[in-house]
Amino acid sequence: MDWYLDEKIEKKIKDFQITNLKQVTNFNYYREYNDFYDVISTIELTLLYEYLKEEYQIKLKFENVSSVELTNLDYGHQDSYLSINIERINNGWEKIKYIVEDYEEQSFRFYCENYKVIGVEKTNN
Repeated sequence: MDWYLDEKIEKKIKDFQITNLKQVTNFNYYREYNDFYDVISTIELTLLYEYLKEEYQIKLKFENVSSVELTNLDYGHQDSYLSINIERINNGWEKIKYIVEDYEEQSFRFYCENYKVIGVEKTNN
């Protein structure tokens, strides 16, 4: 399933097009406790989505992340788009279920156990 088919996105953004994602506006890494009181690494990404004159912030949370690679998050241009891919992998490792990457600019890449859309907010009127 494509990550952007989440009902939170579908409720707020009609006719969502992946090519209208413009850039990462927030990349937040922190450690927290999971339901079993294990300390895990977490990343929250905020993505800018623009269509016509409307702007939205899409917030994603990735839990139990590993192998984080960052090269350059400062690449947003008006005519470009963010090509984020979240793909389920089956590598036999219990806690690594997804690879998350910017496959065009290769500005970030990491693995995670699970993810969810935690919010979609319109940022202009």
